[in-house]
Amino acid sequence: LLFKKNISIICPSNFILNKARKSKILKSKKKIKISNTLDRNFWKPLNKSECKKKLNINKNKKILLFNMPSESDDYVKGLDIFVSIINKLNIENLEIKFFGAHRPKVLNKIKYKSYNFGYIKDNLKLRNLYNSSDLVISTSRFESFGQVILEAQTCGVPCIGFKETGLEDIIIDNKTGYLIKNKDINKMIKKINFLLSEKKNIKFEKKYLEQIHKKFNFLTVGNQHIKFYKRILNEK
Repeated sequence: LLFKKNISIICPSNFILNKARKSKILKSKKKIKISNTLDRNFWKPLNKSECKKKLNINKNKKILLFNMPSESDDYVKGLDIFVSIINKLNIENLEIKFFGAHRPKVLNKIKYKSYNFGYIKDNLKLRNLYNSSDLVISTSRFESFGQVILEAQTCGVPCIGFKETGLEDIIIDNKTGYLIKNKDINKMIKKINFLLSEKKNIKFEKKYLEQIHKKFNFLTVGNQHIKFYKRILNEK
């Protein structure tokens, strides 16, 4: 399929677009970056205490959330990096919450109290989990986009991840979270300690939430697709 002349490539992030531009196979293909999208009317900030109560989460605990990968994705998603970081933190009243693959052996490696909600098919429950969290982190070595981070940020939750991944299109560095250069584990530890050691709940300014909404809403992304399709059709 990729060797057909009229194939066009839509990349979900600048990270993937840059990879496609360097690819010998895709070198001659039309390429554009159009992000994934989400429903801003659904993914939104809610009352943290109420969300914690619904999920039976201690209201006095700081919650760090991580999307647990399947075993085959451990290296790409940086599970080894995550475990190393968590065990080097020094934060009082911290609990680690997971959702995703059921990996009890991973939980046993972590020094903090933790709980895995497993695969969550109910978006209402997932939205409550995001809103119960004080911080969501990604330790992915390779991330094409980062839908979990986008959903969490749209719920007003600060996020931390690595530069040179798709997260650079989502996290507004030093505004809605932090982007860490060169996969620097010590730098990420410092940022996590800083955010979660604060006594008050961490919130970012409403104007940055609006920026996220404007960039990733259905209308914006849909119009980008339509414009690209029209351009292709006009070139035939």
